Amino acid sequence: MGEVLQQTPHTVHLAVSYVDRICGSGYTKGGEDSTGVVCLLLASKFNEVDDNIPLVGDLGKVYGRFGGCGLELEGVRERETEICQLFNWELDTIIPLHFINNLVQQGIIFSNDSDKREATLL
Repeated sequence: MGEVLQQTPHTVHLAVSYVDRICGSGYTKGGEDSTGVVCLLLASKFNEVDDNIPLVGDLGKVYGRFGGCGLELEGVRERETEICQLFNWELDTIIPLHFINNLVQQGIIFSNDSDKREATLL
């Protein structure tokens, strides 16, 4: 869904981290079907430039294409508020991409490195 909405990998990973935090907290106040979508919206608001933050209407259309039921603006707002309160408004989360970007900036790894490794046994 993040790819369809042209979100950066960082934003998608941040949204997944939010969903993981919610699942780990044992929070079960309903709205589980829209949790991922609202987390993607929150991550977009936190991480993306303003022009790349999806509108709720666009989220609803894409969500519907993936088999979800309709999203209403008021329901999304309520769910956003619930999630932010659950997180105590602490939306800044360290994700693995932070470490990778840090290693690239330090020159320890390079952006064109691949995960292919040669295994040699001596």
